[in-house]
Formats: sequence, C-alpha cells, structure tokens
Amino acid sequence: MKRVLFTLISVMVAMVMFAVEQPTEREMSRTKIHVTGHVVDGDTDEGEPYATVRLFKGNSDKAVSSVLTDEDGNFDIELRSRGHYTLVVSSVGRNDEKHAFDADRTDVNLGTLRLTDNATLLEGVEVIAQKPIVKMETDRMTYNVEDDADSHSNSVLEMLRKVPMVSVDGQDNITVKGSSNFQVYVDGKPSVMFSSNPSEVLKSLPASMVKKIEVITNPGAKYDAEGVGGVLNLIFNEGAKQHVDSFTGTVKGAYGNQILSGSVFVAGQKDKFSYSANVSYNRGSSNDVEVSSRNEQMTEQGISVIESEVKSTVKLPFMMGSLSMGYDIDTLNTINTNVSLTQFSMNNTSSPRTTLHGGIYGDGFSYDSDNKMKMRRTSLNWGTDYQHFFNSNRTSSLALTYQLGVNPSKTDNVNTFRAEGVSMIDLANRVSHNDESTVEHIIQADFTSQLAANHVLNYGAKGTLRNSTVDATYEQGGVSNKDLDYKYDNNLGAAYMEYRGSFGKASLTAGLRYERTWIDAKYAYGNGEDFTRDYGNFVPSATVSYQLGQQNNIGVNYGMRLSRPGITYLNPYVNRTDPTVVSYGNPDLEVEKSHSTELVFNHYDSKFMMNATLSYTFCDNQIEQYSFYKDNLMNTTYGNVANTKRVGLSVYANWMLTWTTRLFVNGGVSYNDMRSTALDASNSGWQGNLMAGVQQSLPHDMNISAFLIASTRNYTLQGYASGFNVLTANVSKSFLNKRLNVSLGAVFGLSKGASIALNSYSHSKDFTSYQDMKIPMRNVSLSVSYTFGTTNYKAKEHTKRTNSDYMETKMKEERMMDMPSM
Repeated sequence: MKRVLFTLISVMVAMVMFAVEQPTEREMSRTKIHVTGHVVDGDTDEGEPYATVRLFKGNSDKAVSSVLTDEDGNFDIELRSRGHYTLVVSSVGRNDEKHAFDADRTDVNLGTLRLTDNATLLEGVEVIAQKPIVKMETDRMTYNVEDDADSHSNSVLEMLRKVPMVSVDGQDNITVKGSSNFQVYVDGKPSVMFSSNPSEVLKSLPASMVKKIEVITNPGAKYDAEGVGGVLNLIFNEGAKQHVDSFTGTVKGAYGNQILSGSVFVAGQKDKFSYSANVSYNRGSSNDVEVSSRNEQMTEQGISVIESEVKSTVKLPFMMGSLSMGYDIDTLNTINTNVSLTQFSMNNTSSPRTTLHGGIYGDGFSYDSDNKMKMRRTSLNWGTDYQHFFNSNRTSSLALTYQLGVNPSKTDNVNTFRAEGVSMIDLANRVSHNDESTVEHIIQADFTSQLAANHVLNYGAKGTLRNSTVDATYEQGGVSNKDLDYKYDNNLGAAYMEYRGSFGKASLTAGLRYERTWIDAKYAYGNGEDFTRDYGNFVPSATVSYQLGQQNNIGVNYGMRLSRPGITYLNPYVNRTDPTVVSYGNPDLEVEKSHSTELVFNHYDSKFMMNATLSYTFCDNQIEQYSFYKDNLMNTTYGNVANTKRVGLSVYANWMLTWTTRLFVNGGVSYNDMRSTALDASNSGWQGNLMAGVQQSLPHDMNISAFLIASTRNYTLQGYASGFNVLTANVSKSFLNKRLNVSLGAVFGLSKGASIALNSYSHSKDFTSYQDMKIPMRNVSLSVSYTFGTTNYKAKEHTKRTNSDYMETKMKEERMMDMPSM
C-alpha cells in the first residue's frame, strides 16, 4: 500500500509541474493557421454532424475554403495567409451562423457555435438521409445501438454480432479482434462483473438500455494495459443533458419459449441536476442440450476408452439495478456518482451415463450419476468522479475518480453415483463448495492540457488495490474436509502520458504507460507455499492516421497489451467432482505480453460505409488451457506455454441500398499459428466468421430484419472447435407516435432439428478426445416496450420525421440535391 501511494504522489507532483504550458518560439512563427470550432444544436447542445462550414476572406463573396463538420460537430480549417475572415456555418433547415475574426500568427479556436431552426424554411420539408449508425476511426469503432431498430427487441449480446471487430459464436462466446481476452468497460470505467462473465451478462441485458458500444482496438496509454483484444466499452443510455427540465422513461417486457424478461428505465433533469435509474430482470433457459464425448488414453495395457452421454438443462436468471446522478456545480465544475448491483446465476442439472472399457479398464463397466451445479456471482459497484475545466472552451481539464467494487461468487457441485457391477474407480458421492470474493479500490487522476489548437496532452496516474480470497471445502463419501483457504493481493500503480495532435490531414497519437504490480499470496490452509512478486511493465502505443479527402481515411496502429491472470486462473483449488477428471488453476502464471500492428482503411459517404483492418499479432508467453494424464486422471490447468502468431483481415460494410433498405456485412478471416516447446505441441489453420443481413423499413412504422451468422473451425493449441450456422429474424411495428413498440423475434439453428451442432477435438501424446454437442436453437419471443415522459421547452414549429435510421429532405416542389454527403 505504501509503495502504491508513494508512486501516485510522485507522479502527481511531476504532472503538476509539467502542466505549466508556455508557447514555444516555433509555435509563434508558424505560417499555417488552424481555425477550429464545435457546431451544436442550439436547443440540445448536441454536436451537429455534417454541417457546411465556409470561410470568406475580407469582403469577398467567394469562399476560400469549405469543409463539413464530423459526426460530433467539430471542424478544422487550415489557412495559409493572415487577414480578416468571416466564417459561415450552414445546415438544412437552420439559420446561418456567422462569425468574424482576425487570423494573425496563432491558431484560432472559435469555441462553440450554436445553430437555430429556421421555421419558415422547414415548413413542408421532410428530411431523409442516412444517420451514421457507425462512427469509424482508425483506433476505434462506435456502434450507435439506439439508432438500430432491432435495439427495441434484442439483447446486447445479439447487437454485438453487428458491431465491427466483434464476433459471437454458437455458444455465445465473444471475441474482439479474434481474441477472447479483452476488457469490458461501462461508461468508460472497468467492470469486473462484465469482464468475468461477458456473454451471460450481456445476453440478459436489454439492448434498449445501451446507447452506444465502443470497440477500442488500440486503447492507448490512457487505458489499462490489460486485455489483448482491446476494450469493449458499453455506454449506457442515461438521457441527454439538454439544460431543460425533462423526464423520460421506458418500460419493456419480453416473453418466449426460452426467455422471460422485464426492465424499467427512467432519466430526467431538473436545472443543474440530472439522474437516471434502471432495473432489469431476465430469466433464460436452455433445455435438452445433448453432449456425447469419447476420450482415448494411451496406456501400456492398450487404449483405455471413456465414453459418456448426457442431456442437461440450464437456467440463467439475471438481475441488475443501477442509479446515476450528476450535478453541474457551475460551467467549469461537474460531479457525478453511480451505484449498481448485478446478480447472475447458473443452475445446471444433468444425468450422464459413463462407460469405461479397454486398456486398464479391461472388459469395462458403466455408471450413472446425477449432477447439480449452482453458481451465483454478485457485483456491487459504486463510483464517483469530479471534473474541473481550466478554461471556458473546456479544452483543459482535471478528472478525479474513485471506484469501489465488491464481487463475491459461490459455486456448489453435488454429484451422486450409481454403478453397475464392480467399479475400478472411486464412485463415492461428492459435494464441493467454492467461495471466491474480490474487493477492489481504484483511485485515478486524469489531466487534459491543450498545448495548441489540435494538439492535446493527456497524462495521469492510477492506483488499484485488489484483494481476493478463496475458501473451498470438499466432501467425499460423507467425509467433509476444508480443502483450501487462500488469500491473494494484487496491487497496481500506473502512470501514463499521451499526445494527440493533427497536422493538416494527418494526425498522431502516441503514448507510454508504466504499470507496477505487487503480488502477495498466502495459504492459510491448503497445498501451496506463500509467495510475493514485484514487477513493472512499460506499455507503448501509437496511432498515425491520414484523411484522404472527406470520405476516406487510413491509419496504422501499434499497441502492446498485457493479460494478468485473474483469480479463476490462479486458484489452485482442485475440482474433483468428476471421478475421471481433475481441474485446477496455476498460481505460478506470469503476465502475458502481446504485440499488435494494424493497417486500417475507412470509407464513409451518404450511402456506404466500410472498414477494412489488416492486423498482425504475436505473443511469446500466451496463457493456454491444456490437458494431460497423470495417475490415470485427466488433468486440466493453465500455463504460459504458447508462442502464437496471428494474421487477420476484418471487414465491416453498411450499405444503404435504398432509403428504406440497409445491408450489413461484418466478418473476418485469419491464419493462426500456435507452438509450445513446453508441451511439444503445435497447431495452425485458417478460421473465419461472417454476419450478413438486411434491415427493411416498411410503411406504417414497420421494420423487418434478417441475419445469417456463420463461423468456421476455430483452432486451439491442442485441437479445434467446429463452426456453426444461425439465422435470426425480427419484425417490429410502432404505435402511438412511436411511443409503443411491438416486436416478434426468432433465432433458428441451421443444423438438423433447428439446432446448432458443435464438435471439438483435442489431443496430445498420451490422449485423444472428441466431443459432440447439440444445442436446440429455435427461440421465438414477443417483446413490448413503451416510452413515456415530457420535456419542458417550447415546441418547435416544424416537424421532423425520422424513419428508423434514415432521414430524407424534400422541399414542397423540388428535392434538395445539394445536401452535404456523409
């Protein structure tokens, strides 16, 4: 603790000294001048995307430069001569905003420019153009969930299938950039609950609660270095701060043959105080999941075979509640606080039949068992943050954050056995209890300093105190024993510095992060020795991008990422619930270091958006799960045993075929090469995934969508897992001026019997293992949502119609053909 505090205090003192900013002689003598600003809606203060910004010199009526604002309403114009200028901002249905200024020797920041509606111009006008459902940058992608019509009925997990750089397989396993090792953030802050169980939690979370999903492929120095695949940031729908009194909410319910869910969300604002709250419940189930396996062990007596067949039922109840509050103390100071509670459970019951024969089992024997597994994970999180801006333009700021997370989990297994004849293995009934708990404290300070127009320096420090405990008991044949009492402290201190700047059409982000880790593990009871560790890591990152006109950009990313093994990987508790298999963690695991380089191309216009990313990733000490035989028992554990290389190409395309029809493609292909000297094993192969579909808007506020989701074989160090094929469809209709939405959704597997068939294979020198799984996938559900609330400001005199993701603009007698393209 003292070392963490000393590191934080030292870094903070250095930062305060560094924050004194003085212009250099070179800055004062430059000839190129950048004019920047931020265009917003005058009513809501939200950024105005794709407004036309023109610049006139002196009294000339000919524009010397013209650009469009980006998706957030920002613009940047480069001048090559000094003088007096007039800037004019125009947008369809808005009054022109004019601003005169003198350009001398320094860059000009015009601050915030507000556009107001022109009621006369908008009378009788309809607006139709594509709203940018995806914001594409070279180091991140942002998917606007609230602008997708399917968000009214789908879960967050289902929406993830549409998000660039993300794939979800047939067992709902999520990968980001082809890696299952990634971090999940909620509103820009790390979440232990979401990161430890992303697929199950996101499956239970209604998409209507999430505003945006950010895929940060190259997080940079500001973010924690953990997560090989990057960061998946969920931005919850907390309601826009509109500087008006407002209250809105949504009530939603869904029922289907495998799901029952309900949620309530409310948000509002009163003067300087804003708030939001949500409560949701989801109960999912998966019945009649069939699994058959065959394991062949090579022994001196020949091949020993273990075969089993099982049909299981899984129930997945999930609950979540959260409350967020914010207060604008004045124009330069804000404070926010939030608290959330989530609880996820899994109840699995099965009655497998196991047959053993050949080799050491001779003529063989069989046994039946009844297995019950109950797992419950709870997460209580509280956080508060304070932000201070050093100037009225809000270009320099200080943010202070504190977070508390308490994350207990409990897993109980009860196995009873019934043998036919004489058994060669111990089939005494077994009961195990495993309690894990992690308490985490985070304190963080982040500075943002504008060195000059379009040149920003971010720097900060972070301290994390993470204390984990494991308490496990094991009962066999009615005899109960304490199996493990384990305490694990993992404390981190970090400091970072990151520069972001633009040079005309080029931009650069470069940063360096240093993280120091202190580990202290103690065994109060159990088979293990106390140990301590102390190590540090420098983590560099960089992004270079170039704007190819208004519709294309390219970029190169480099990043180093770390993967620190969590308590599940480190826990040395030996799970003996299966008499033929034991599994346990490895407390000797080391931090995994991964390096990634990407070449990114983005194209976006009024009808077509596309991202293509070519990547190369390598890691010399990757953590892999592996199996081996010892004393005729299959042992499964983890180790830093793999050297991996991966070359991949991912493509995302979004084509507005007509103003009512949108086509999606999201997929990728990669070649993986994995080698292990420790295990004397290697494997390699091509693998790919694809999501392709269509969304169609119909008259009378109806929408339909259909998507095909498919993947090929996925390779691991010791084998592979097969691909899958799934078809989804959704039909929705809105009523009561779009306040009431009714949706009918369906998901079908394309294997025999409307299921998905998953096969896996693994092998080593002493065993070969096969597994076949059949998961029924014929889910049909009906969902209903109703939005209510009021906003107390003067109603606009014109009407604007938004049809799903699209807006179109037509005058009374002619169509406006000169709208700025996206």
